[in-house]
Amino acid sequence: MPILKAHSITPTTLQEIVQHGKKKLLEEVAEYMRLKHYSIHPERQYCDWIAKYVCYHGMCSREDMRNGAQKIEQFLTHLATHKHVSAATQNQAMNALVFLYRHIQMASTRTMFPSYGN
Repeated sequence: MPILKAHSITPTTLQEIVQHGKKKLLEEVAEYMRLKHYSIHPERQYCDWIAKYVCYHGMCSREDMRNGAQKIEQFLTHLATHKHVSAATQNQAMNALVFLYRHIQMASTRTMFPSYGN
């Protein structure tokens, strides 16, 4: 299910989501995953989940990404209660978001999610 149709966002708006300097968030995620030799499938999945998360919270800048643990919990709860996704789907979304905060945002998700791998 394409993110643009699901959230009624124009391609221009999606391109402007959460820019950091000249790099856009999703470009930075894809670049990092390619650098670490992730396959294209997880790259696409993670980028889709991150885009849905950003749109769900209406984030416009990196500043909006603060309080990540609380926002991730709200998003995952929304997926379970309103979208009726399976536990495996919730887990995939959580992994994408923890990846975002750990590797892209450089936030201290080890304290937010201590049981999530190293």
